[in-house]
Amino acid sequence: MAAASITVGALVVAGLFAVALTAAFRDGPAPVYVSIGDGTQMGFGVAPEAGASSLFRRYLSDQLNEPVKWWTTADGNYYTTETFIGSASGRSQLRLAEALLQRFDEDGVDVAAVTLSIGGNDLVEVGNQCGAPPCAELYRQMRDDMVERLDVIYARINEAKDDGTPLLVLLYYNASDCGQAGVDTSPTELGVIGWNAAIRETAERHGAFVVDAYTPVRGKACDYVTNLDLNEEGNKVLAEQYLRAYEALPDEYR
Repeated sequence: MAAASITVGALVVAGLFAVALTAAFRDGPAPVYVSIGDGTQMGFGVAPEAGASSLFRRYLSDQLNEPVKWWTTADGNYYTTETFIGSASGRSQLRLAEALLQRFDEDGVDVAAVTLSIGGNDLVEVGNQCGAPPCAELYRQMRDDMVERLDVIYARINEAKDDGTPLLVLLYYNASDCGQAGVDTSPTELGVIGWNAAIRETAERHGAFVVDAYTPVRGKACDYVTNLDLNEEGNKVLAEQYLRAYEALPDEYR
């Protein structure tokens, strides 16, 4: 576990959420940064301190000139928008994120930023369920289903967080784009572009700010991606995109 970070998901499973929060506020409500969603938000596949979220926390600490604590509800599990929302009776990362943000708001804790990446695994599921490519109708239906769930996710996070806390939503890269000829017109590339367009439109409709992980990885996936996930170099690239997105925020969000 990275310094100045707490993986909330593991604490909740152990029944220690309230205890962890009490301990965290013992010395006063220091600013925090919250990352939510799929494995990208915890640096899946790399050491915690090498993940983009950990690197972004360091940047926020420098910007605020005081230590910022990193909290994440991501736990390394394979989340789609459906499993992120969860069932009424089962574990829900969305409910966990809501509870965390509401607690911070109630206790007057400054949340410097929230980063969210969810929806990429929905596209992976299109490939998993596609028996006879190109499966255009399946793609459209699963994209539309994702958008409906993103509307729920973004709205509930906005309701839980303070209005002055920026929500930074991640777009996805093409993990198979290593710069080879023909990629631009491949079904995978076109699928990623269409998926990102749906995420961008939905996020911006809810007042979120988009973080572009697609452009810097384009043509360089073999350098930045290992088994679909960002490697250490890829996480550095993503952290840089977080910084750019944060620095471009309107003044009231910084």
